[in-house]
Amino acid sequence: MDDVLTTVSKLAAATRLRLSVAAGNGGLDPAPLPTSSLQAYKSFVTGKKLLSRQPIQSATMLRQATQLNPNFADAWAYLSMADSWVGEWQQEIPDISRAFELKDRASPVFKSFIEGNYYLEVTGETYKAIDAFRSWESINPTLFPPHNMLGIIYSQLGLYSKSIDEFRSALAIGSAWDYPYASLARTLEAAGRYDEAEAVLRRAQDVKLEGPTLHQAHYRLALLRSDAVGIQRERDWMAENADDPLVASTEAEIDRWEGKQQQAQQRTEHAVTMALESNLKERAAEILLDEASAEVLVGESALARKTLTRALNLAGSKLRKSEAARLMALNGQTSEARQVMDHLIRENPSNTLLNAVDAAVVLGASQLTNDQADQTLLSLQAIKPYEFGRYAGLIPNYLRALAYLRLRRANDAVVEFKAVLDHHGVEPMATAWELSHLGLGRAYVIAGDTAKAKAAYKDFLTLWKDANPDIPIFKQAKAEYAKLQ
Repeated sequence: MDDVLTTVSKLAAATRLRLSVAAGNGGLDPAPLPTSSLQAYKSFVTGKKLLSRQPIQSATMLRQATQLNPNFADAWAYLSMADSWVGEWQQEIPDISRAFELKDRASPVFKSFIEGNYYLEVTGETYKAIDAFRSWESINPTLFPPHNMLGIIYSQLGLYSKSIDEFRSALAIGSAWDYPYASLARTLEAAGRYDEAEAVLRRAQDVKLEGPTLHQAHYRLALLRSDAVGIQRERDWMAENADDPLVASTEAEIDRWEGKQQQAQQRTEHAVTMALESNLKERAAEILLDEASAEVLVGESALARKTLTRALNLAGSKLRKSEAARLMALNGQTSEARQVMDHLIRENPSNTLLNAVDAAVVLGASQLTNDQADQTLLSLQAIKPYEFGRYAGLIPNYLRALAYLRLRRANDAVVEFKAVLDHHGVEPMATAWELSHLGLGRAYVIAGDTAKAKAAYKDFLTLWKDANPDIPIFKQAKAEYAKLQ
Protein backbone atom coordinates (compact mmCIF):
# COMPACT_ATOMS: atom_id res chain seq x y z
CA MET A 1 0.00 0.00 0.00
CA ASP A 2 2.88 2.40 0.80
CA ASP A 3 4.24 1.91 -2.73
CA VAL A 4 0.83 2.67 -4.19
CA LEU A 5 0.50 5.85 -2.11
CA THR A 6 3.97 7.00 -3.08
CA THR A 7 3.19 6.51 -6.75
CA VAL A 8 -0.18 8.30 -6.46
CA SER A 9 1.44 11.16 -4.57
CA LYS A 10 4.13 11.61 -7.20
CA LEU A 11 1.59 11.52 -10.03
CA ALA A 12 -0.63 14.06 -8.26
CA ALA A 13 2.36 16.28 -7.55
CA ALA A 14 3.50 16.13 -11.16
CA THR A 15 0.00 17.02 -12.34
CA ARG A 16 -0.14 20.00 -9.98
CA LEU A 17 3.25 21.14 -11.24
CA ARG A 18 2.09 21.01 -14.87
CA LEU A 19 -1.07 22.95 -13.96
CA SER A 20 0.94 25.53 -12.04
CA VAL A 21 3.30 26.08 -14.95
CA ALA A 22 0.34 26.36 -17.34
CA ALA A 23 -1.16 29.01 -15.05
CA GLY A 24 2.07 30.96 -14.93
CA ASN A 25 3.07 29.76 -11.44
CA GLY A 26 6.10 27.77 -12.41
CA GLY A 27 8.93 27.20 -9.97
CA LEU A 28 6.72 26.01 -7.12
CA ASP A 29 7.69 22.72 -5.52
CA PRO A 30 5.03 20.06 -6.07
CA ALA A 31 3.34 19.18 -2.78
CA PRO A 32 2.69 15.62 -1.62
CA LEU A 33 -0.77 14.29 -0.91
CA PRO A 34 -2.18 15.87 2.26
CA THR A 35 -2.81 12.46 3.90
CA SER A 36 -1.18 9.06 4.03
CA SER A 37 -4.55 7.31 3.74
CA LEU A 38 -5.65 6.67 0.17
CA GLN A 39 -9.25 6.02 1.24
CA ALA A 40 -9.32 9.25 3.26
CA TYR A 41 -7.95 11.11 0.24
CA LYS A 42 -10.62 9.63 -2.04
CA SER A 43 -13.38 10.70 0.37
CA PHE A 44 -11.78 14.14 0.64
CA VAL A 45 -11.65 14.65 -3.12
CA THR A 46 -15.26 13.52 -3.51
CA GLY A 47 -16.37 15.83 -0.69
CA LYS A 48 -14.58 18.79 -2.27
CA LYS A 49 -16.29 18.18 -5.60
CA LEU A 50 -19.73 18.05 -3.97
CA LEU A 51 -19.29 21.11 -1.76
CA SER A 52 -20.75 23.82 -3.98
CA ARG A 53 -23.86 21.96 -5.13
CA GLN A 54 -24.55 19.19 -2.61
CA PRO A 55 -23.19 20.38 0.75
CA ILE A 56 -25.03 17.74 2.82
CA GLN A 57 -23.49 14.91 0.79
CA SER A 58 -20.19 16.78 0.83
CA ALA A 59 -20.22 16.92 4.64
CA THR A 60 -20.83 13.15 4.77
CA MET A 61 -17.81 12.39 2.57
CA LEU A 62 -15.53 14.89 4.31
CA ARG A 63 -16.51 13.59 7.74
CA GLN A 64 -15.66 10.11 6.49
CA ALA A 65 -12.23 11.41 5.47
CA THR A 66 -11.62 12.74 9.00
CA GLN A 67 -12.71 9.42 10.49
CA LEU A 68 -10.31 7.53 8.25
CA ASN A 69 -7.51 9.93 9.17
CA PRO A 70 -8.25 12.07 12.28
CA ASN A 71 -5.09 14.12 11.60
CA PHE A 72 -6.16 15.15 8.07
CA ALA A 73 -6.10 18.95 8.54
CA ASP A 74 -7.34 19.88 5.06
CA ALA A 75 -10.34 17.57 5.43
CA TRP A 76 -11.29 19.19 8.76
CA ALA A 77 -11.02 22.61 7.12
CA TYR A 78 -13.31 21.65 4.23
CA LEU A 79 -15.70 19.88 6.60
CA SER A 80 -16.12 23.12 8.55
CA MET A 81 -17.15 24.82 5.29
CA ALA A 82 -19.65 22.08 4.44
CA ASP A 83 -21.23 22.18 7.90
CA SER A 84 -21.44 25.96 7.65
CA TRP A 85 -23.11 25.82 4.23
CA VAL A 86 -25.85 23.50 5.49
CA GLY A 87 -26.39 25.68 8.56
CA GLU A 88 -24.82 23.37 11.14
CA TRP A 89 -22.81 26.07 12.86
CA GLN A 90 -22.67 24.12 16.13
CA GLN A 91 -20.83 21.31 14.35
CA GLU A 92 -18.69 23.79 12.40
CA ILE A 93 -16.91 25.01 15.56
CA PRO A 94 -15.31 21.68 16.58
CA ASP A 95 -14.37 21.11 12.93
CA ILE A 96 -12.50 24.43 12.82
CA SER A 97 -10.96 23.91 16.24
CA ARG A 98 -9.60 20.52 15.21
CA ALA A 99 -8.23 21.98 11.97
CA PHE A 100 -6.54 24.76 13.99
CA GLU A 101 -4.88 22.16 16.23
CA LEU A 102 -3.52 20.49 13.09
CA LYS A 103 -2.72 23.66 11.11
CA ASP A 104 1.00 22.88 10.96
CA ARG A 105 0.13 19.62 9.18
CA ALA A 106 -2.04 21.40 6.63
CA SER A 107 -0.95 22.17 3.12
CA PRO A 108 0.55 25.69 2.96
CA VAL A 109 -2.41 26.97 0.96
CA PHE A 110 -4.76 26.06 3.81
CA LYS A 111 -2.86 27.24 6.88
CA SER A 112 -3.99 30.88 6.56
CA PHE A 113 -7.54 29.73 5.82
CA ILE A 114 -7.62 27.62 8.96
CA GLU A 115 -6.25 30.48 11.06
CA GLY A 116 -8.69 32.98 9.59
CA ASN A 117 -11.65 30.70 10.06
CA TYR A 118 -10.62 29.94 13.64
CA TYR A 119 -10.39 33.63 14.56
CA LEU A 120 -13.66 34.39 12.80
CA GLU A 121 -15.85 31.54 14.00
CA VAL A 122 -14.28 30.27 17.24
CA THR A 123 -12.73 33.21 19.07
CA GLY A 124 -14.64 35.89 17.14
CA GLU A 125 -11.54 38.08 16.74
CA THR A 126 -12.75 39.72 13.55
CA TYR A 127 -9.69 41.81 12.76
CA LYS A 128 -7.29 38.90 13.30
CA ALA A 129 -9.44 36.95 10.85
CA ILE A 130 -9.17 39.77 8.31
CA ASP A 131 -5.38 39.76 8.64
CA ALA A 132 -5.22 35.98 8.11
CA PHE A 133 -7.49 36.02 5.06
CA ARG A 134 -5.60 38.98 3.58
CA SER A 135 -2.39 37.02 4.00
CA TRP A 136 -3.93 34.04 2.22
CA GLU A 137 -5.30 36.28 -0.50
CA SER A 138 -1.93 37.91 -1.12
CA ILE A 139 -0.25 34.51 -1.48
CA ASN A 140 -3.03 33.02 -3.62
CA PRO A 141 -4.94 35.87 -5.32
CA THR A 142 -6.68 33.51 -7.77
CA LEU A 143 -8.36 31.39 -5.09
CA PHE A 144 -12.08 31.78 -4.36
CA PRO A 145 -12.25 31.26 -0.54
CA PRO A 146 -10.14 34.20 0.74
CA HIS A 147 -12.06 36.71 -1.41
CA ASN A 148 -15.35 35.13 -0.33
CA MET A 149 -14.49 35.14 3.39
CA LEU A 150 -13.28 38.75 3.30
CA GLY A 151 -16.46 39.70 1.43
CA ILE A 152 -18.55 38.14 4.20
CA ILE A 153 -16.60 39.83 7.01
CA TYR A 154 -16.62 43.28 5.42
CA SER A 155 -20.35 42.91 4.81
CA GLN A 156 -20.92 42.05 8.48
CA LEU A 157 -19.00 45.15 9.49
CA GLY A 158 -20.92 47.36 7.07
CA LEU A 159 -17.83 48.04 4.94
CA TYR A 160 -19.81 47.48 1.79
CA SER A 161 -17.39 48.95 -0.77
CA LYS A 162 -14.67 46.59 0.40
CA SER A 163 -17.13 43.71 0.53
CA ILE A 164 -18.29 44.40 -3.03
CA ASP A 165 -14.69 44.40 -4.30
CA GLU A 166 -14.00 41.04 -2.65
CA PHE A 167 -17.21 39.44 -3.87
CA ARG A 168 -16.51 40.67 -7.41
CA SER A 169 -13.14 38.94 -7.25
CA ALA A 170 -14.79 35.80 -5.86
CA LEU A 171 -17.35 35.84 -8.66
CA ALA A 172 -14.64 36.18 -11.31
CA ILE A 173 -13.11 32.97 -9.96
CA GLY A 174 -16.25 31.02 -9.03
CA SER A 175 -18.68 32.05 -11.76
CA ALA A 176 -19.97 28.48 -12.15
CA TRP A 177 -21.57 28.59 -8.66
CA ASP A 178 -24.75 30.38 -7.64
CA TYR A 179 -23.41 31.48 -4.25
CA PRO A 180 -21.06 34.32 -5.38
CA TYR A 181 -23.78 35.85 -7.56
CA ALA A 182 -26.23 35.89 -4.66
CA SER A 183 -23.62 37.20 -2.21
CA LEU A 184 -22.53 40.04 -4.47
CA ALA A 185 -26.13 40.99 -5.27
CA ARG A 186 -27.03 40.93 -1.56
CA THR A 187 -24.14 43.24 -0.69
CA LEU A 188 -24.95 45.63 -3.53
CA GLU A 189 -28.53 45.78 -2.21
CA ALA A 190 -27.26 46.59 1.29
CA ALA A 191 -25.23 49.42 -0.22
CA GLY A 192 -28.33 50.71 -2.04
CA ARG A 193 -26.90 49.89 -5.49
CA TYR A 194 -29.96 48.13 -6.87
CA ASP A 195 -29.19 48.52 -10.59
CA GLU A 196 -25.84 46.82 -10.15
CA ALA A 197 -27.45 44.04 -8.12
CA GLU A 198 -29.93 43.46 -10.92
CA ALA A 199 -27.09 43.24 -13.46
CA VAL A 200 -25.34 40.58 -11.33
CA LEU A 201 -28.48 38.47 -11.06
CA ARG A 202 -29.06 38.82 -14.79
CA ARG A 203 -25.57 37.39 -15.35
CA ALA A 204 -26.54 34.36 -13.27
CA GLN A 205 -29.58 33.88 -15.47
CA ASP A 206 -27.46 34.19 -18.61
CA VAL A 207 -25.32 31.22 -17.53
CA LYS A 208 -28.45 29.22 -16.64
CA LEU A 209 -27.87 29.10 -12.89
CA GLU A 210 -30.94 28.19 -10.85
CA GLY A 211 -31.82 27.47 -7.25
CA PRO A 212 -33.53 28.75 -4.08
CA THR A 213 -30.72 31.12 -3.12
CA LEU A 214 -30.90 32.99 -6.42
CA HIS A 215 -34.69 33.07 -6.45
CA GLN A 216 -34.64 34.49 -2.93
CA ALA A 217 -32.21 37.16 -4.18
CA HIS A 218 -34.49 37.96 -7.14
CA TYR A 219 -37.48 38.30 -4.82
CA ARG A 220 -35.73 40.65 -2.42
CA LEU A 221 -34.50 42.85 -5.22
CA ALA A 222 -37.98 42.96 -6.78
CA LEU A 223 -39.36 44.02 -3.41
CA LEU A 224 -36.75 46.76 -3.03
CA ARG A 225 -37.59 48.08 -6.49
CA SER A 226 -41.38 47.75 -6.07
CA ASP A 227 -41.38 45.44 -9.09
CA ALA A 228 -44.83 43.82 -8.90
CA VAL A 229 -44.21 41.60 -11.94
CA GLY A 230 -40.91 40.34 -10.53
CA ILE A 231 -42.46 39.73 -7.11
CA GLN A 232 -45.27 37.65 -8.61
CA ARG A 233 -42.87 35.69 -10.82
CA GLU A 234 -40.74 34.68 -7.84
CA ARG A 235 -43.75 33.86 -5.69
CA ASP A 236 -45.04 31.56 -8.42
CA TRP A 237 -41.68 29.78 -8.50
CA MET A 238 -41.68 29.41 -4.71
CA ALA A 239 -45.19 27.96 -4.75
CA GLU A 240 -43.95 25.24 -7.10
CA ASN A 241 -40.86 24.52 -4.97
CA ALA A 242 -42.19 24.79 -1.45
CA ASP A 243 -40.70 21.50 -0.30
CA ASP A 244 -37.29 23.11 0.21
CA PRO A 245 -36.56 24.51 3.72
CA LEU A 246 -35.07 27.73 2.31
CA VAL A 247 -38.10 28.28 0.08
CA ALA A 248 -40.56 27.57 2.90
CA SER A 249 -38.73 29.89 5.31
CA THR A 250 -38.61 32.62 2.63
CA GLU A 251 -42.36 32.25 2.09
CA ALA A 252 -42.83 32.63 5.85
CA GLU A 253 -40.72 35.78 5.71
CA ILE A 254 -42.92 37.15 2.93
CA ASP A 255 -46.05 36.44 4.96
CA ARG A 256 -44.58 38.26 7.95
CA TRP A 257 -43.73 41.19 5.69
CA GLU A 258 -47.40 41.41 4.73
CA GLY A 259 -48.58 41.13 8.33
CA LYS A 260 -49.94 37.62 7.82
CA GLN A 261 -48.58 36.25 11.06
CA GLN A 262 -50.79 33.19 11.27
CA GLN A 263 -49.87 32.01 7.79
CA ALA A 264 -46.22 32.77 8.51
CA GLN A 265 -46.32 30.59 11.61
CA GLN A 266 -47.70 27.67 9.58
CA ARG A 267 -44.98 28.02 6.95
CA THR A 268 -42.37 28.32 9.69
CA GLU A 269 -43.52 25.01 11.17
CA HIS A 270 -43.25 23.41 7.74
CA ALA A 271 -39.71 24.74 7.25
CA VAL A 272 -38.63 23.67 10.75
CA THR A 273 -40.03 20.18 10.22
CA MET A 274 -38.10 19.79 6.96
CA ALA A 275 -34.89 21.05 8.56
CA LEU A 276 -35.22 18.66 11.49
CA GLU A 277 -35.94 15.74 9.16
CA SER A 278 -32.46 16.36 7.77
CA ASN A 279 -31.11 16.75 11.35
CA LEU A 280 -30.31 20.43 10.70
CA LYS A 281 -30.99 21.69 14.21
CA GLU A 282 -29.13 24.96 13.81
CA ARG A 283 -31.02 25.75 10.62
CA ALA A 284 -34.30 24.99 12.42
CA ALA A 285 -33.25 27.32 15.27
CA GLU A 286 -32.46 30.07 12.76
CA ILE A 287 -35.91 29.73 11.17
CA LEU A 288 -37.59 29.91 14.59
CA LEU A 289 -35.58 32.99 15.55
CA ASP A 290 -36.73 34.74 12.39
CA GLU A 291 -40.29 34.03 13.47
CA ALA A 292 -39.61 35.14 17.03
CA SER A 293 -38.14 38.42 15.82
CA ALA A 294 -41.40 39.40 14.16
CA GLU A 295 -43.48 38.18 17.10
CA VAL A 296 -41.44 40.32 19.51
CA LEU A 297 -41.63 43.49 17.45
CA VAL A 298 -45.37 43.30 16.70
CA GLY A 299 -46.28 42.70 20.34
CA GLU A 300 -46.98 38.96 20.32
CA SER A 301 -44.98 38.59 23.54
CA ALA A 302 -46.42 35.27 24.77
CA LEU A 303 -45.98 33.60 21.38
CA ALA A 304 -42.45 34.96 21.15
CA ARG A 305 -41.54 33.42 24.52
CA LYS A 306 -42.58 29.98 23.30
CA THR A 307 -40.79 30.37 19.98
CA LEU A 308 -37.60 31.57 21.68
CA THR A 309 -37.65 28.63 24.08
CA ARG A 310 -37.91 26.21 21.17
CA ALA A 311 -35.11 27.97 19.32
CA LEU A 312 -32.77 27.92 22.31
CA ASN A 313 -33.43 24.21 22.86
CA LEU A 314 -32.19 23.57 19.31
CA ALA A 315 -29.42 26.16 19.10
CA GLY A 316 -25.86 25.28 19.98
CA SER A 317 -23.87 28.05 18.33
CA LYS A 318 -23.04 31.36 19.98
CA LEU A 319 -24.45 33.14 16.93
CA ARG A 320 -27.95 31.72 17.45
CA LYS A 321 -27.77 32.08 21.24
CA SER A 322 -26.72 35.71 21.03
CA GLU A 323 -29.54 36.39 18.58
CA ALA A 324 -31.97 34.77 21.01
CA ALA A 325 -30.62 36.92 23.84
CA ARG A 326 -31.19 40.07 21.78
CA LEU A 327 -34.79 39.07 21.14
CA MET A 328 -35.47 38.09 24.74
CA ALA A 329 -34.27 41.51 25.88
CA LEU A 330 -36.52 43.22 23.33
CA ASN A 331 -39.38 41.02 24.53
CA GLY A 332 -38.97 42.14 28.13
CA GLN A 333 -37.28 38.90 29.25
CA THR A 334 -34.42 40.91 30.62
CA SER A 335 -33.05 38.59 33.31
CA GLU A 336 -33.05 35.60 30.95
CA ALA A 337 -31.42 37.65 28.22
CA ARG A 338 -28.67 38.94 30.52
CA GLN A 339 -28.03 35.43 31.81
CA VAL A 340 -27.51 34.06 28.29
CA MET A 341 -25.37 37.03 27.26
CA ASP A 342 -23.22 36.97 30.40
CA HIS A 343 -22.49 33.30 29.80
CA LEU A 344 -21.57 33.93 26.15
CA ILE A 345 -19.22 36.79 27.05
CA ARG A 346 -17.48 34.73 29.72
CA GLU A 347 -16.87 32.01 27.14
CA ASN A 348 -15.95 34.44 24.34
CA PRO A 349 -14.16 37.41 25.92
CA SER A 350 -12.34 38.37 22.70
CA ASN A 351 -15.32 38.17 20.35
CA THR A 352 -15.49 41.52 18.56
CA LEU A 353 -19.14 41.65 17.48
CA LEU A 354 -20.56 39.76 20.44
CA ASN A 355 -19.16 42.37 22.82
CA ALA A 356 -19.71 45.46 20.65
CA VAL A 357 -23.12 44.66 19.17
CA ASP A 358 -25.01 41.85 20.89
CA ALA A 359 -24.11 42.78 24.45
CA ALA A 360 -24.96 46.43 23.78
CA VAL A 361 -28.37 45.56 22.29
CA VAL A 362 -29.21 43.29 25.23
CA LEU A 363 -28.17 45.94 27.75
CA GLY A 364 -29.89 48.78 25.88
CA ALA A 365 -33.15 46.86 25.39
CA SER A 366 -33.15 45.81 29.06
CA GLN A 367 -32.69 49.43 30.12
CA LEU A 368 -35.52 50.58 27.89
CA THR A 369 -37.80 47.96 29.44
CA ASN A 370 -36.89 49.41 32.85
CA ASP A 371 -37.70 52.99 31.72
CA GLN A 372 -34.02 53.97 31.50
CA ALA A 373 -34.13 55.37 27.98
CA ASP A 374 -31.21 57.75 28.64
CA GLN A 375 -29.06 54.78 29.61
CA THR A 376 -30.20 52.91 26.49
CA LEU A 377 -28.79 55.69 24.33
CA LEU A 378 -25.45 55.49 26.13
CA SER A 379 -25.28 51.71 25.83
CA LEU A 380 -25.96 51.78 22.10
CA GLN A 381 -22.96 54.05 21.47
CA ALA A 382 -20.73 50.97 21.32
CA ILE A 383 -22.49 49.86 18.14
CA LYS A 384 -21.84 53.06 16.17
CA PRO A 385 -18.86 51.68 14.15
CA TYR A 386 -20.94 48.69 13.03
CA GLU A 387 -24.32 50.30 12.35
CA PHE A 388 -26.19 48.98 9.31
CA GLY A 389 -23.67 46.22 8.76
CA ARG A 390 -25.16 42.83 8.01
CA TYR A 391 -24.39 41.70 11.58
CA ALA A 392 -25.96 44.63 13.43
CA GLY A 393 -28.79 45.01 10.94
CA LEU A 394 -31.53 47.55 11.63
CA ILE A 395 -32.31 46.74 15.26
CA PRO A 396 -29.77 49.03 17.01
CA ASN A 397 -31.05 52.13 15.22
CA TYR A 398 -34.67 51.06 15.64
CA LEU A 399 -34.04 50.57 19.36
CA ARG A 400 -32.38 53.99 19.59
CA ALA A 401 -35.40 55.53 17.85
CA LEU A 402 -37.72 53.87 20.40
CA ALA A 403 -35.62 55.34 23.21
CA TYR A 404 -35.98 58.82 21.72
CA LEU A 405 -39.75 58.27 21.47
CA ARG A 406 -39.85 57.26 25.13
CA LEU A 407 -38.00 60.48 25.97
CA ARG A 408 -40.36 62.43 23.68
CA ARG A 409 -37.37 63.73 21.73
CA ALA A 410 -39.37 63.79 18.51
CA ASN A 411 -36.78 65.28 16.14
CA ASP A 412 -34.12 62.77 17.21
CA ALA A 413 -36.60 59.91 16.83
CA VAL A 414 -37.46 61.11 13.31
CA VAL A 415 -33.76 61.09 12.36
CA GLU A 416 -33.30 57.51 13.59
CA PHE A 417 -36.48 56.13 12.03
CA LYS A 418 -35.56 57.77 8.73
CA ALA A 419 -32.08 56.26 8.97
CA VAL A 420 -33.65 52.80 9.24
CA LEU A 421 -35.93 53.50 6.27
CA ASP A 422 -32.99 54.77 4.22
CA HIS A 423 -31.16 51.45 4.69
CA HIS A 424 -33.88 49.15 3.39
CA GLY A 425 -31.39 47.09 1.38
CA VAL A 426 -29.62 45.91 4.54
CA GLU A 427 -32.66 43.78 5.48
CA PRO A 428 -35.28 43.99 2.72
CA MET A 429 -37.97 42.13 4.67
CA ALA A 430 -37.22 43.32 8.20
CA THR A 431 -40.19 43.93 10.48
CA ALA A 432 -38.23 46.78 12.05
CA TRP A 433 -38.14 48.54 8.67
CA GLU A 434 -41.91 48.37 8.30
CA LEU A 435 -42.51 49.45 11.88
CA SER A 436 -40.25 52.46 11.37
CA HIS A 437 -43.07 53.99 9.28
CA LEU A 438 -45.31 53.66 12.32
CA GLY A 439 -42.58 54.99 14.61
CA LEU A 440 -42.13 57.95 12.31
CA GLY A 441 -45.85 58.67 12.54
CA ARG A 442 -45.71 58.56 16.33
CA ALA A 443 -42.71 60.90 16.37
CA TYR A 444 -44.53 63.40 14.17
CA VAL A 445 -47.52 63.27 16.52
CA ILE A 446 -45.23 64.26 19.40
CA ALA A 447 -43.76 67.02 17.22
CA GLY A 448 -47.27 68.27 16.42
CA ASP A 449 -46.97 67.72 12.65
CA THR A 450 -50.31 66.08 11.91
CA ALA A 451 -49.92 66.04 8.11
CA LYS A 452 -46.62 64.14 8.21
CA ALA A 453 -47.95 61.88 10.94
CA LYS A 454 -50.94 60.89 8.80
CA ALA A 455 -48.70 60.17 5.83
CA ALA A 456 -46.39 57.94 7.86
CA TYR A 457 -49.28 56.01 9.43
CA LYS A 458 -50.82 55.57 5.99
CA ASP A 459 -47.54 54.16 4.64
CA PHE A 460 -47.50 51.52 7.35
CA LEU A 461 -51.16 50.61 7.02
CA THR A 462 -50.77 50.30 3.25
CA LEU A 463 -47.89 47.87 3.69
CA TRP A 464 -50.11 45.82 6.01
CA LYS A 465 -53.37 46.22 4.11
CA ASP A 466 -53.93 42.44 4.22
CA ALA A 467 -52.58 41.89 7.73
CA ASN A 468 -54.22 39.71 10.36
CA PRO A 469 -56.52 42.12 12.23
CA ASP A 470 -55.69 40.85 15.73
CA ILE A 471 -51.95 41.68 15.70
CA PRO A 472 -51.42 43.98 18.71
CA ILE A 473 -49.32 46.66 17.03
CA PHE A 474 -51.61 46.67 13.98
CA LYS A 475 -54.65 47.33 16.16
CA GLN A 476 -52.80 50.12 17.97
CA ALA A 477 -51.73 51.71 14.66
CA LYS A 478 -55.29 51.72 13.30
CA ALA A 479 -56.66 53.25 16.50
CA GLU A 480 -53.95 55.94 16.55
CA TYR A 481 -54.50 56.75 12.88
CA ALA A 482 -58.27 57.07 13.43
CA LYS A 483 -57.64 59.73 16.10
CA LEU A 484 -55.72 61.80 13.54
CA GLN A 485 -58.66 62.03 11.13
